[in-house]
Amino acid sequence: MKRVFGVILILMITTSMAVFAIDAPANIQAAFKKYYPQVELVIWSQDQGYYKGQFQFDGYDKSIWFNDQGQWVMEQTAIGSVSDVPTPVYNAFVSSEYGSWIVETVTLVNFPKWQEIFVIKVGQNNAEGTNQMFYQPDGNLLKVVDVTNQYGILEPNVFLQ
Repeated sequence: MKRVFGVILILMITTSMAVFAIDAPANIQAAFKKYYPQVELVIWSQDQGYYKGQFQFDGYDKSIWFNDQGQWVMEQTAIGSVSDVPTPVYNAFVSSEYGSWIVETVTLVNFPKWQEIFVIKVGQNNAEGTNQMFYQPDGNLLKVVDVTNQYGILEPNVFLQ
């Protein structure tokens, strides 16, 4: 019975991905191959004028955004834990008012011309409240965003405003 449920679940996920996935234009795919020539499986979507490729690389879940001209705009890497961020970011986070909150996600965000940013998303046990903290590699906190009633997606528009 568990096996049947597992097969059904996999089919549902695969079907839903196929419904939302698109084929990126040739210039977008060529631009992607410049950055990741060895990656074969990429799931493409389009949102807010950007093409987003989701894939795995070196054991990490990654997303990369390109504009219509095939220019790289932003890249995200899902990091396993807050202990995997640079020491200044870790120290700043654990000594902050959110240091005792539950870490939900840790994301490294890279840009072509900006310094990378570490985004730590936290929540509380049995309480409503979810925040994202945006840190520079030196531990400087750029901003805190309340994403309690939002999905908290880190899209290029979050940074390029």
